[in-house]
Amino acid sequence: MSFLFPHPHPLVWSPGFDELSAAYPVGSISRLELKCNLKDMFLYLRLPVIKDNPYGSTRAAPLWLDLQDYVESIGTWDPPMAREDAAEWFNFLRYTTEFTGVRMNVEQLRRNGSFLIPADPVELA
Repeated sequence: MSFLFPHPHPLVWSPGFDELSAAYPVGSISRLELKCNLKDMFLYLRLPVIKDNPYGSTRAAPLWLDLQDYVESIGTWDPPMAREDAAEWFNFLRYTTEFTGVRMNVEQLRRNGSFLIPADPVELA
């Protein structure tokens, strides 16, 4: 990929949370630990850019996040991920570090047994 990008760029895939936000209650030690660990991870992703930084400062080093919402798409979750859970994770991550951009990839399908079917239009709105 170096021929496409002359300088190292952090690459953030499309991550998602495999637990509901209720597993990390606001104000809990587990949520604080998660935030600290994610902040460290995002800093680590920026290190190649900080080392040879064509952007002039560590704050300007680009870092994009494109979060998966997982709303109703993981069939083994009970209860399934709701859009409110996805929104809470999105807001949690948005304030973990300074991102160049943060988006949410809203899945267009949901599971019905072992099949994928179109998602509920209300959930997509």
